[in-house]
Amino acid sequence: MLNISNDKIYRLIALTEHLNNYENNRSSNEQLLTFVNELSIEELSDVIALMYFGRGDSSFSYLKEQFGAYEELREDFVNKIFEKRIALPRYLQDGLSQLGVDY
Repeated sequence: MLNISNDKIYRLIALTEHLNNYENNRSSNEQLLTFVNELSIEELSDVIALMYFGRGDSSFSYLKEQFGAYEELREDFVNKIFEKRIALPRYLQDGLSQLGVDY
């Protein structure tokens, strides 16, 4: 169902929680940016779909279709992750929970 592994989602949650809890410092921002930029476009589109699904916006399958893996959207996906980083851990955890994946 997901193009991104649970381990990568857990890592993304951990990185954003660290950034949120220990101030917005350069090292934490760089770690998050490096991690996110190493994700494939398919993985990024899954993160975005899971984020919106966890927020309660729509069904996961619909969101996956809407946020299909389009390379030209890479920068938008990365920006959206940074924009939502305060709530991102909760959204991803809620999305995983609704998909039946324990965190």
